[in-house]
Amino acid sequence: MRTINISGGGLSGSATIPDAVVYAFNPNYVELSLSGFTGVVKLVASSGGREYDIDVTVFNGSARCYVSRLLQLFFDDYVNTRSKSVTLSIRTEEGVSAGSASCMVLWAALEAGLEYGYYLPVVSDRNGGGKRLREIVWFTGLPFKVSLFSASSGITEADPSSVNDAGIRIIRDSSMEGTYLRWIDNYGFWQYYLFDSGQRKSKNKLGGVSVDAEYSVNGVRHQAQRNTHIENKDTIKCCAVNLKKEILAYVETIYKSPHIELYVGKVSGTEVWKPVTIEAGNLTVAADRKLYDYEISVTLPETQVQTI
Repeated sequence: MRTINISGGGLSGSATIPDAVVYAFNPNYVELSLSGFTGVVKLVASSGGREYDIDVTVFNGSARCYVSRLLQLFFDDYVNTRSKSVTLSIRTEEGVSAGSASCMVLWAALEAGLEYGYYLPVVSDRNGGGKRLREIVWFTGLPFKVSLFSASSGITEADPSSVNDAGIRIIRDSSMEGTYLRWIDNYGFWQYYLFDSGQRKSKNKLGGVSVDAEYSVNGVRHQAQRNTHIENKDTIKCCAVNLKKEILAYVETIYKSPHIELYVGKVSGTEVWKPVTIEAGNLTVAADRKLYDYEISVTLPETQVQTI
């Protein structure tokens, strides 16, 4: 949190606002301290020509306003843009600006005890410093990008061959066979991993409408019924084996991701990614191992079939 001065339009005092880098899905507040003021002011969030505002009721100079939902409204295309420079302003009811500050808002959430962009707690060295390392497996024969962050540019994607960051170690893997998934993790980063494919299970559901179907055998007519529509869903068991804890730390973020896609291939040179979900259930990861196995069940979208 940081404090800015409020002055103008008859308002005087200060406002405590979120830091320069803001995680939109963590709780974020603006707190007002306005000398001797009771009434309504406007809290305005603006970015890229768009504005959203909230009427804030101030009593005896004090008010507290939850702004996380306001900030989330700017991300209507989170697949392509997961960071925005947003200006927070305090205005009078008449629209007079009394103070403002900008912040870099991320379509992300930060877990307590972790440093943004890293998936394990920082390891202290003998001198009291911290060792920060993010390890990524690059499947060289498949589409792949590395998500990066800077306070000035926000979240960006880069080709792995061009990444030159001492805090990122990229491990090359030429494997091609399996179930290739990508997802947006809690940091707003794209992650990619090629899972080994296991058992495939299909489940169908008969539609509620049927029609008569007649057929003939040796001139004798018989009658039966057909369902007009059948729904079908496929589930694939997938696993990643012998993972170091540094790799497991980012691979297991798929279990909490609201946006997961399966790579199908290329059509006319364009990558095709199919939306999928992870089957609900419990996840157990054994502690204190050198290498880890990780298993998930991926549910594919309903198969498109004919209706009669």
